[in-house]
Amino acid sequence: MPDVRLWVQEIFPTGRYSDLSPATADLERTGGGVYATTFGIALQKAIPFGGAHVLRYRLNATYGIYSSVDVQGFNAYGGGFGTAGRVTPGSVSTVTVAGEYSLTRHLVLALDIGFQAVNATHFSGIPGLDAHGQSALVGRGSSNLVTIAPALEYSWNQHIGVLAGPWMSVRGQNTSEFFGIVAALYLFL
Repeated sequence: MPDVRLWVQEIFPTGRYSDLSPATADLERTGGGVYATTFGIALQKAIPFGGAHVLRYRLNATYGIYSSVDVQGFNAYGGGFGTAGRVTPGSVSTVTVAGEYSLTRHLVLALDIGFQAVNATHFSGIPGLDAHGQSALVGRGSSNLVTIAPALEYSWNQHIGVLAGPWMSVRGQNTSEFFGIVAALYLFL
């Protein structure tokens, strides 16, 4: 039987998100102005194969919903000169399937595969005008993304280790491709 955990997370609106300066909106924006509620489930199980060899698998799934927020001018969702209305960000669903296999007591191979689906943002109101006099865009369309993150983990002992590997997009719709190297040093006291 796998270990099962359920959780609920609430994020409160803080930071600037509306009525931003056209020249520095990206720098001024420090929040979204919405309450964000996320429900999650995590399952994991370790299967020993004798000696130092262990296969561990995990499945994490989340579903996030967001409150609506009134926006004006340039804002975290777009907008422009004269924008006034109400934004409802789309819900976000994520699923991550992960596994790791212990080659030795110190060396582990790991692989995470992630999927994220974001529903479209809804806007009602006056979109306003962008810097070119065109109707300003407020919100985003739906998107989805598949990522993969293979990694190698080395543990000197049960208290200290390092994990490193690439993290990249492999497929997506209405999202940017990316590639990066991720590394973490962990310390357990």
